[in-house]
Amino acid sequence: MPRVPWKFAAALMMALAILAARGPLPVLAAGPAAARVDAAQASQLAAEEAPVAPNVMKANVWAGIYGNYFNGPFTSVKICQSGTTNCERISGILIDTGSFGLRIFGQANHLRLATETAPNGDRIAECVPFGTLSTWGRVAYADVKLGGEPKIAKLPIQMINPNWPPMPAACKGGPPVAQSAAQVGFNGILGVGAFGADCGGVCAALGPQNPSMYFQCSAAGCKVTPVADSEQVQNPVPRLPGDNDGVVLKMPAIPFLGATWVSGKLVLGINTRGNNKLGGALVYKTDGAGNIATTYNNATMDGFIDSGSNALFFDDRSIPRCDPARAPGFYCPSSPSVLHAINSGGLGSASAIVTFNVADAISLADTGNKAFYDIGGTFGGSFFDFGLPFFFGRNVYTGIDGQLTPGAGAGPFFAY
Repeated sequence: MPRVPWKFAAALMMALAILAARGPLPVLAAGPAAARVDAAQASQLAAEEAPVAPNVMKANVWAGIYGNYFNGPFTSVKICQSGTTNCERISGILIDTGSFGLRIFGQANHLRLATETAPNGDRIAECVPFGTLSTWGRVAYADVKLGGEPKIAKLPIQMINPNWPPMPAACKGGPPVAQSAAQVGFNGILGVGAFGADCGGVCAALGPQNPSMYFQCSAAGCKVTPVADSEQVQNPVPRLPGDNDGVVLKMPAIPFLGATWVSGKLVLGINTRGNNKLGGALVYKTDGAGNIATTYNNATMDGFIDSGSNALFFDDRSIPRCDPARAPGFYCPSSPSVLHAINSGGLGSASAIVTFNVADAISLADTGNKAFYDIGGTFGGSFFDFGLPFFFGRNVYTGIDGQLTPGAGAGPFFAY
């Protein structure tokens, strides 16, 4: 359906700001630094490969394999050259319920993946803005395996590579283009949000509604091109033979001062097995852009639930801001705040009060912990982004557009 094709995955780069005063970011180079990254990846893969149900993927919140992230739920995915057994497992993949599709940095991929092409043979590339960064790179085909589920054949994914020529001016003019996995702190993004194709009908035809995400590239340059829904970068979940109506991100409760490591789970499917039952969760139907209505401080705005944002992002000028040299855009109240909002779904679905907490972001960061339920900030817009802090102590469900969930009906929806 026509829709706003992305939302603000607001903290994908803002995460680095708080940590900047604590030391330089790791550099991928030969020697001890590279060895530490290799060791972190091996440790992460080992943690993710413990025996679990076939529809369960690990979702571990920690500093990430590059050591420079907080409030990031990470997993791994297995990708293969389409139609072959030539495969590799890539760790350090950020789970994002606010976007749609698999995106992997070229530095993390060692396979020769076929590039999607236009009818005339020109290569297809994509530029996607995520609020604080953009990803640029070619669209490739890969066979993708999530957890113990059957392999998804020939899935269009984005290979992030800022040096893949030629980057169009339209991409350079947006949010800063991600340069490397080490810079942003992850090897890729697994977008398992409420839609299948990452742009939908607005990208399927040229015209004023087209947001200039997809490009047809030749030696002469790149130009905006229409791409059919089925050939756009795809959320892999609805392409599964079963467990394909949504996901559940399960996170335990954590202490006030946070934790260095949190073991969560990304469960594929909703009400398809015993481990993904809705139970008493309230269902909030979203609009065509994936938003619910959130009322905060007597103002109603678009709200969305987004594990790819590492804080609660909302605008409240009464809450003191942090020192901009340490944590620009984040909140640093003198004492912890307990706040309330009302979330309301569409089509007569649920409406209820939600309680959340905001504490001094710098003091929390100075603990050395990497997972927090009480970090908030502002991104300068009239919306409410329920980022990863919202997930701690909850099972949060994301129902996918066009898929039917027993007991909840058709997506898109959130439930918790």
